[in-house]
Amino acid sequence: MQYVIREYAFAHMGGEYSTEYGDWGAITAIFHDATTARAELERLTVWEMRNRLSLYEPYSGIQGASDDFVERINAFCIERCGEPMFVNGSRSADGAPYDMSNADVVELAKLSNLEFYQIFEVPEDGSFVALWLPRQKHYVGKNVGEDVLDMVFQPSIEDFMLEEHEPNHIFFVFPPSWAGTYEDLSDTPSLLRKFVQPHPNMVYDDATQTLSFTGECESCLPYNVSVPDLFALNALLKNPIFEVRKLTVRELMGMQTVLST
Repeated sequence: MQYVIREYAFAHMGGEYSTEYGDWGAITAIFHDATTARAELERLTVWEMRNRLSLYEPYSGIQGASDDFVERINAFCIERCGEPMFVNGSRSADGAPYDMSNADVVELAKLSNLEFYQIFEVPEDGSFVALWLPRQKHYVGKNVGEDVLDMVFQPSIEDFMLEEHEPNHIFFVFPPSWAGTYEDLSDTPSLLRKFVQPHPNMVYDDATQTLSFTGECESCLPYNVSVPDLFALNALLKNPIFEVRKLTVRELMGMQTVLST
């Protein structure tokens, strides 16, 4: 078994923090011992909390963190080191309290719902799933760009479907509409028709022979269409938007190494 540590920075964590920092899934390290992997995860967490906490701001913006969150965090910090994290609703320092032990810093991260890295257990011959864009010739990424370090990948297709992992970047790769008959768009036109007709957020205009997502404006992205439905639609199209590809841990690490050299 391989224990893969992967960065887990994303737009908001636990409803209390937001950030634009992070590589969105870059693999940081691979271990073959679970205890060693967990120790490294804690070391990375402590480093982030002490050195980069200022990059994670209260998610509610101008209003700051919720009163309940401030009370909970301050009570923990005062109990462990006598120093609060927040003063008058604002963070008192750019990192975890200086006098707090590393073990308590790890607990503080858990209490704050700040998860900087994740450990995945992957079989030696296991792989991750990534979405390849055949026309653009790169993978779906944070900004749907060509930077492999920002590519979106999960342990399985099922993980793409989970609400807590729902990768919003998939929405950006879909065009707002397609021109053509059902026969033009799909090798199984009757299945595509059965999929589209009852769908609350898709419509086919017989007059213009156009299939499109419904929204507040013509250029709106299909935010109201679930990721499972986007996968289903993709499978019905003659020219799929993306292809599902499997990449081993070593392949992903190799791609990262090429880009960083």
